[in-house]
Amino acid sequence: DVTGSEPLSADATETHQSWRARIFCSEEYFWLWIAQVISAMGDWIGLFAITALAASISGTPEAAIALVITARVAPSFFLGPFMGVLVDRYDRKLLMRIADIARAAIFMMLPFVNSLWGLILASFLLELFTLMWSPAKESLVPLLVPRSRLTTANSLAVLAAYGTMPFAGVIQFLLKEGNDALVEVSWLGPFQFDRAIGETQSLAFYFNSLTFLATAFIVWRFVSTPATPPRREESPAEDGTHSEPSGFSKAVADIREGWEFIFANPVVRAVNVSLAAAILGGAVLVPLGPVFAKLVIGDVNAFSLYITALGVGVAIGVLILTAVQNRIPKTEMFVLAELIGGIAFLFGVSMSTFWFSALGVFWLGLCGGAVYILGFTLIQENTSDELRGRT
Repeated sequence: DVTGSEPLSADATETHQSWRARIFCSEEYFWLWIAQVISAMGDWIGLFAITALAASISGTPEAAIALVITARVAPSFFLGPFMGVLVDRYDRKLLMRIADIARAAIFMMLPFVNSLWGLILASFLLELFTLMWSPAKESLVPLLVPRSRLTTANSLAVLAAYGTMPFAGVIQFLLKEGNDALVEVSWLGPFQFDRAIGETQSLAFYFNSLTFLATAFIVWRFVSTPATPPRREESPAEDGTHSEPSGFSKAVADIREGWEFIFANPVVRAVNVSLAAAILGGAVLVPLGPVFAKLVIGDVNAFSLYITALGVGVAIGVLILTAVQNRIPKTEMFVLAELIGGIAFLFGVSMSTFWFSALGVFWLGLCGGAVYILGFTLIQENTSDELRGRT
């Protein structure tokens, strides 16, 4: 079964499994989840630190933050398909380790960057390697857990990705406080701790390097899986030569194959289009949320509370979906959750009082978490291993 392997056999063996295998679907997925928690923590801390530094060194902080965020988003539009080809063609664990080591190296160099354009370039490169890491990780999941527990695994993945955000904010704040204290230590000057207070995030950047190195070690040492997917045999042409394209043309052919599969498979096509539309709509919370809080609610600081409401909704949605996953039709629930989430969003932005609008955002998070989990599960269940990275 190439669409969802069953590495854990029968119920008879369940009593012999460790607590990690029982809770996290398999021993290997437990370690992959730990790696994702550390990697997500590093991603959030890095994002907070880079945007804070961009705001402090630029005379127009709003524009600086927008440019840095754009540099994190833009690569996925142009380079995402090529990264999917790499994931489907090469050892996924190796690609994850390369991405982690590369991101660690970038963060090691960031303390020496003192210009906005340097931060934009670093953000672009970080996203480039994140585009390599994320689909490689997602493609490994069906090889590590039983098909029947993919929803649970994806729920845990959402928890790792977004549950770490509030903790990362606290850690980044503490790292900045420690960074300002280390300014007084003279021998740390060459490590860029001697810059003006408020214009450096060196300690956060060095800490981030360690998180990505730790993730690379965990994937290398503890995640045991056949990382290279089975390849189709190349069929020789009638004259005895191989007719398969090579190099760039082969990459383009692989991308085309992935897109053709997405459009041909009704479930994968519908899920991809739906997730893209939902993320496009939901993402306007970030640039327009503070404006809404200031002009409609009357308090710009309320935006952080909206993010909290969104996060709490996602967490509760993940817990509910995990509890009822075996008793619901995934496809129908995916559509229903997206519909209710859209209605909740419309309700929230139509309110002029904080608590009613926050209630709408909470329900958006509740449904959004379910949509994300069910969408990834449906793609994994309906995609063969050799195409999974590209979808």
